[in-house]
Amino acid sequence: MRPKSRLFKILLIGLAVGGFVGYFAFSTLLFSPLEKPFSERIAALVSRDVDLYVSKADMAGLFDSFPRLELMDELERTPAWETFEESVEYADIMSDLQLESALAELDRSLAQVPVITVEPLSIFGGKELVLAARVGDGAGTPIDWALYGRVNWMGKFAVAALSYPGLLRLESQGITAEQGDDWVKLSGGNLAQPIVVARVNDVVIVSSSNQFIDEAFDLAARGGERSMLQSARYFDHIHNATLRGPDEKELEFFVDARRLMLNQGMPGPWPDTRSPMFGPSLAGRLFQVPACKELVGILDLSEGVALDLHGELASEDVTSEQARLYRERGFERADVLRDVASFVPDDAALLVYLKGPIDLLLKMVFDSVEPALRSNVEDAFRSTGRYAGLDELIAEIGGSVRNRLMLIVRERDYKYRSDEQVPPNDGQPTYAIALVTWVEDEERIKTLSDAIGQNGDIFGLKGAVAGEGGYYRHKSEGFLTYEFWSEFVPGTGIITTMPANEHHIVSNEIKMLPHLLRTYAQSDSTYRRLADRPQFQALLNASLPDANALVWINPRAGGPTARKLVRSWAEGNVALSVDWRTRRAEEERKVLAERFSGRGRDQLDSNEQQELDAMVDPILQAEAGQLRAQQVPTLMARKTREIEYLEAIDAGLLMVRLDPRSFDLSLRVLIPLGADATP
Repeated sequence: MRPKSRLFKILLIGLAVGGFVGYFAFSTLLFSPLEKPFSERIAALVSRDVDLYVSKADMAGLFDSFPRLELMDELERTPAWETFEESVEYADIMSDLQLESALAELDRSLAQVPVITVEPLSIFGGKELVLAARVGDGAGTPIDWALYGRVNWMGKFAVAALSYPGLLRLESQGITAEQGDDWVKLSGGNLAQPIVVARVNDVVIVSSSNQFIDEAFDLAARGGERSMLQSARYFDHIHNATLRGPDEKELEFFVDARRLMLNQGMPGPWPDTRSPMFGPSLAGRLFQVPACKELVGILDLSEGVALDLHGELASEDVTSEQARLYRERGFERADVLRDVASFVPDDAALLVYLKGPIDLLLKMVFDSVEPALRSNVEDAFRSTGRYAGLDELIAEIGGSVRNRLMLIVRERDYKYRSDEQVPPNDGQPTYAIALVTWVEDEERIKTLSDAIGQNGDIFGLKGAVAGEGGYYRHKSEGFLTYEFWSEFVPGTGIITTMPANEHHIVSNEIKMLPHLLRTYAQSDSTYRRLADRPQFQALLNASLPDANALVWINPRAGGPTARKLVRSWAEGNVALSVDWRTRRAEEERKVLAERFSGRGRDQLDSNEQQELDAMVDPILQAEAGQLRAQQVPTLMARKTREIEYLEAIDAGLLMVRLDPRSFDLSLRVLIPLGADATP
């Protein structure tokens, strides 16, 4: 054998032996280079009894270059984002969270890492990231957590290196490493609490306790048995969710809402039915957040907001009224297209469709209004001599219509000829609003209309001519139409109603009645229907197949009137920000002490009371004027920005299916970015 051949052979043998020894040493001391990745979703390593589970596949796909989001270039070109960046709210957020300094510090830290040419998310969590947690049994008890992420070879190397603290110079950082069979516990240094690190194939687990680590190894050994991945809730409401795509990149989540609320010390009912505000009071009667036992679903933010949510309810926290409402059989998609969206103009800013007992919904409404208003309404109808009280009125209305209703809101852009008579009104900007129900007993509706119309002095009705009662009946579109004129109706001065075949329409705009009927009948091609709008059809088909409630929004369609209402909204909020009854009492006490020898108001005669008012009123008016001057411009600017944020939404559809034991919700919101975002 020639010397060169012998040398080459020795070299090959040496390389083979060196490679084998190196591979054996690397596999023994660090990890096997030929190790296969974990074959299931990380959910197979998470116990099904955790209180919180959040998972996202392809985290790296969300970022252009970490930590900058992929969509930021398009987002920054939208009018809504430009407005937000210049707003006080943006400045406050950046200041409170110190985001700019935090991002700058992150950039400096990443620049010092030798492997920063590789994206951090490619090292840990870029392919799949999971957060799991357990909360304690009482308010304020500690929360144990675990973060699971898929890693590449650098991530595996980093975890293996923890077994050799000197290699990473942990002691110089004040960090102590405790070695276990399959884990390393780190404590001290800048760590807020001890953390445990372990690895299952290509999944690294960082946890506040060993429990999650032990469970992960046990679940891996048993093929995921009793894991989150193999739980019924995961299969039914994540894997089989309507929103689920073939690439399974949506955000998955589960939360034991009851335990989390107890841990956070959430007080009492919420929304609070005792609230003096109508909205929260009614919302609390319709649904109670503390009744939720658990929530599970998926969220997709790739083309706006898409959410599928399932909730389990605690029956003991569902009131008898709520249970009756939730038991109502819902409607299907075909019903919406045929019976609802075909009635609605395609430029509607808002559509709400509910299926439920009308008498119960009315009772909830009246139970939520101010006691004085409820009393006034009850006294007015009792004064007609036809109703003994509010309960009888509610029963009458409930028996006259079927168990469904819809609310339609659009711009009030109807034109009037110069010879058409318009009811006297306060001139306030307002939307055209229609409440549509389905007729069950038309005679009851006529009886109610006559009870109001024939007692115009009780209900504040006033006609076009002095002495007229403000109650008119005439034919429109072939149907008997009732008009109730009252200057107390904002913007229009009228409430008009029309029983039209199976429908009964109530509106604040007389011309909205024929508009809806012609839209439904398609008597003219100019009357376009929401049912034919491609966006509505697409969102409806992507939502729940059946539901009890539906809400459609088109914020851009309602933008003009929203801007006109900004000032009155701001002035109303300023007025509500002060308890003027208390302020008046305070000022009256001062004046009574100075000018009326400390006597009480009830001890003054009528002339003295007028004198007292003449002295106190200017003080309060001046104070109110000063508050308006100081606060109204700021509130108007804030509300205008909120309108611009809403107008970033192209369209949105919410559907809710209810049951006394559970509920399902789907939300679909289209938010175009970049050039497509311009209204």
